Amino acid sequence: MSEEKSQAVATPVEILLDKPRQIKYTIGVLRMAESALGGFTGPLGLNILCALLLYGLREEDPGLTPKKLDGLLDNYLQSGGGSMEEISDKVRTALERAGVAWGKKKKAEDEGA
Repeated sequence: MSEEKSQAVATPVEILLDKPRQIKYTIGVLRMAESALGGFTGPLGLNILCALLLYGLREEDPGLTPKKLDGLLDNYLQSGGGSMEEISDKVRTALERAGVAWGKKKKAEDEGA
């Protein structure tokens, strides 16, 4: 499969930070995030969540750095734009759209509620 087709698989998820931005994951993006963190498993902690968000947004904004993202998130939270739970939900949705298993447990819980 060509890289072009691979990148077209996942539908981006919009998130409003300083401006509307798109979170999008490909296997390559997830591998870079995992490598940067030395691997990740289990629930999304703050470091993992921020790394996944950073790498998911970099397709659209290659110059985005961890420090810039921290500033965007601080402004988002302090301005009443939302919560980290909402950010986590957006990241989880983008991961699901990319075909990654995270979020399946939440779906099953939602269906049973």
